Amino acid sequence: MSPVFSRTICVGLVLFSLGILRVSVPKLENRYSLQHRFESFLYLPKSNFFKPMTLGNEELAADFMFIQAAVYFGEHYREYARGNYQYIWLRQMMDLVTDLDPYYYDAYVAAGNLLDDPKESIAMYEKGIKYFPKDWKLYELVGFQYFYELNDKEKAAEYYEKAGLLGSPPYVPSLAGKFYQEAGYYDSAIRILLDAAEKTDRDAVKHSFLERAHLLTRIRDIQAVVEIFRKRQGRLPSSLFELELLEPQFILPEVPRPWSLMLHMDNGKVIYYVDQEKLAQLQREVYEASEKALEDQESSSTKE
Repeated sequence: MSPVFSRTICVGLVLFSLGILRVSVPKLENRYSLQHRFESFLYLPKSNFFKPMTLGNEELAADFMFIQAAVYFGEHYREYARGNYQYIWLRQMMDLVTDLDPYYYDAYVAAGNLLDDPKESIAMYEKGIKYFPKDWKLYELVGFQYFYELNDKEKAAEYYEKAGLLGSPPYVPSLAGKFYQEAGYYDSAIRILLDAAEKTDRDAVKHSFLERAHLLTRIRDIQAVVEIFRKRQGRLPSSLFELELLEPQFILPEVPRPWSLMLHMDNGKVIYYVDQEKLAQLQREVYEASEKALEDQESSSTKE
């Protein structure tokens, strides 16, 4: 048997095998509401049963299945957007794709983005990390799910920190520091920012990391005094100024512009924010310095 003929038979068998996945029951679908309709992928097999049927063409089968998953998502999106549909087969379809081709990177990213349940999205990203352990983006995507969908700031910080160690852009370790700070782990946040400042060769980015680390160091120290006040007074201070008034050893520190500090009344957390007046003043100073530098440059050019 020639190689071409053999491959033709293999491809034919793969397409035939995949064809059973598109078993549809239109007459039954018309009889039931959306909640009780049969799915087209009624007989979706497990990968251990399906792989032998591909006769070694797992990547081809994975491509075909990925296309089918995209079609499945698109066909039902309007109903899904109205709240009348759930993608109950999507996870199984994407699991099958990535079982057939474990190095199908785009499938992991697409699956994580499309799945409804953040825990299922995380499971798909984690599955991808097993095959792409040095890819920072997958770690960031897991961290995103933990922070924005599950409100687990500590876990989010851990994954953003891992991403930051794999050559990610500067915003990733910056967010890792932010999430650690919001979770109350100031030392971890400061450590990450200082490490990131040491590794970057961009002066502006280095300055930003060092400034944030300096700011968080101040906040950590203030937070410790807030706890002393709470234990001593049996309540939280009404403001940082009261803290300074009633705790003689405490002096409200200066913080880098344009930041300012305030005490959250509900939980006693020290937070920082952009002070618009300080920001405006800083912008004026930068503008004036730029204008002066330009004038000096023009003056020196005239003399020459």
